[in-house]
Amino acid sequence: MLFTLLYTPCLSTVAVIRSESKRLGFTLLSVGWSLLLAWLVSFVAFQTISRLI
Repeated sequence: MLFTLLYTPCLSTVAVIRSESKRLGFTLLSVGWSLLLAWLVSFVAFQTISRLI
């Protein structure tokens, strides 16, 4: 559930980021950052909860 809340936004949002920044690199960085953040938060939450149970 945490991953779904934090992962990459919809394709139209990515397209707007691309058109506003005018740089493919920034768009890829933005998508990569949100995927990495979602994965890390989900991983930490899973490890924390599984240790408590």
